[in-house]
Amino acid sequence: MDWVYIKIPAKFVSQFSARSKNYFYDTKNVYKIQDGLPKNFVKDGSVDYTAYVQNSLDNHRKVLFPDFPVLINAKGLTISSNSIIVFNKNSKIKLVPNDKGDYEMLRIHDVENVTLYNANVEGDRYKHIGTKWEWGMGISIRGSKNVKLFNSVAKYCWGDGIYLGITEKSSNNVNITITNTLLDDNRRNGMSIITAENLWVNNLVVANSHGTSPMAGVDIEPDANTDVIKNLNFNGITSFNNATHGFLFALNNLAGTISHNEVNIKVSKFNAIYGELGMSFKLGQSNIGANVPKGLITIDKPQFYKLKRSNFLSYEGNELNPIQVKIKTNTVDFEKANVAFKGAKNILVTK
Repeated sequence: MDWVYIKIPAKFVSQFSARSKNYFYDTKNVYKIQDGLPKNFVKDGSVDYTAYVQNSLDNHRKVLFPDFPVLINAKGLTISSNSIIVFNKNSKIKLVPNDKGDYEMLRIHDVENVTLYNANVEGDRYKHIGTKWEWGMGISIRGSKNVKLFNSVAKYCWGDGIYLGITEKSSNNVNITITNTLLDDNRRNGMSIITAENLWVNNLVVANSHGTSPMAGVDIEPDANTDVIKNLNFNGITSFNNATHGFLFALNNLAGTISHNEVNIKVSKFNAIYGELGMSFKLGQSNIGANVPKGLITIDKPQFYKLKRSNFLSYEGNELNPIQVKIKTNTVDFEKANVAFKGAKNILVTK
């Protein structure tokens, strides 16, 4: 693959440097995870403290991570309902190299009312022992409600930096806010959204996603007709040098036996810099003849810079697209966009 890692320019990451100052929670009445570590604990992230950290998370609803890196194994850490998790300026959880094709470093599953401040997770992609699968996630949100992430960083994951998916109990995530986030050098996608209702993603820098398809900065990709893509809002998204897609709309699996699907996605202040493609659309439904989704995708004046292939990609099958797409672009990109979407149904480009 003709792709090389490019360091994210300082102007895009400067906002993450004073991490604990940007989003600060009063830590006077929180439990310090450091107090639950064994005697003579190390501060260099070389000893696995998964069990100790999990015990703190299980027994305390407001916790503060120590101001040094902590090593965890592929079991990951499970967050309970009504939890407030605070990372110090130098806090980080690092993953023990493993051969698991799937893992979740921070697991937010079937819970509600969870807030994370300054979460910093670092996967094992460059020391990973196995070669199978692609589901090693940094922050995994599944079947949960009222979740807020402020000032998160996720790097080097075997799969995605942040993943929003289903559980056996629930096929949706409701009221999710992800603000001021840096996702870099993850193997599959920076962020994958399988199902969500009322999602706000603000001020996201997602970079250098590469290794296994689809290699997107942001990928909205429901797996089944039961998934929900409703009221998704993106504002201030910078895609930097993601190997294939900056922003991928892969909604072709929404048709099916039930008819609840009504898509609503809004994207504003999106910038794609380097990489192959800016915004890609796969909207023609795989399950032809079934209940098809309706709804609207609006994209306001995306910006593109030095992409290898094109600003917009329209997949085959979009001539059967049932979803209204409205893209407002500048004069320079207007003609290119109309050529890209030639033959596609329900996609309107204006300037």
